Amino acid sequence: MEPVPLECRRATVEDLESLRDLWSASGLPADDLVKFLNEFQVVTEPSGRIIYSIGLLAEEGQALLHSEALGCPPPEDPDACRALAWKRLGILSRNQGIRRIWTREDAAYWSTCGFDPLPARELPAELPSFVPREDGWLHLRQPEPAQADLL
Repeated sequence: MEPVPLECRRATVEDLESLRDLWSASGLPADDLVKFLNEFQVVTEPSGRIIYSIGLLAEEGQALLHSEALGCPPPEDPDACRALAWKRLGILSRNQGIRRIWTREDAAYWSTCGFDPLPARELPAELPSFVPREDGWLHLRQPEPAQADLL
């Protein structure tokens, strides 16, 4: 059986109803997340049904990967959704000059992308407003632009 072709794109106002359902089904605070719609990327099936979403909040050269939600029923291969979104988020974050990405998303996939745990005692002195000084953070340092060009 051939895999279903998926598409990743930025969330739009037209997606709000579907996203509210997706976020609620995933146990996320849908009413709060609506305010951050422009941060979200969605993965859709050919029918247009949203089966995955994830947000990326950028702040002064750093970003927070947050509020991952999987459809109900979940996609056959959740990591395929993550990979598609991550490819797009990687491009967006490099274009915005993001040097470090933080997350608390716990799917094993994020570790395979290079996210490493960072205990509270090792957190840098200067943190973005979205990173409280506590355990549980994963982070990914992006290469400098010159290094990225070489890679």
